[in-house]
Amino acid sequence: MKKKEHLNFFNAKLLDTYIENECIRIVSKESMINFRKGKYSVPTKYIGEEVQVIFNNSTDELLIYYDGELIRRHNLSERKFNYIVEDMSEILKSDVFKHKDDKEILTYIENSLLLYDEI
Repeated sequence: MKKKEHLNFFNAKLLDTYIENECIRIVSKESMINFRKGKYSVPTKYIGEEVQVIFNNSTDELLIYYDGELIRRHNLSERKFNYIVEDMSEILKSDVFKHKDDKEILTYIENSLLLYDEI
């Protein structure tokens, strides 16, 4: 007798209730929030603030809200670091690269994102 014949059908959607799809996070000094195994950028003005993070299963999108307002949208990713170029530019302008022009910052961002993808 084969064991497989005695297995019941399993509805994988039942697992969705055990996966965290909505949570509150505090934006880090790096202007990032943690969700599952990755970090996702938000605008720098939200550093230190609590944001609501909602994962939409049907679109694979991560929606980040502050006081009920959508402030950032990311696609869920396997990458460790997930930056929106505008966020990364803001982060760099606010600190280390404040003496650089926009073109230099954009070149740095493009090169860095390629390296992050290899992590």
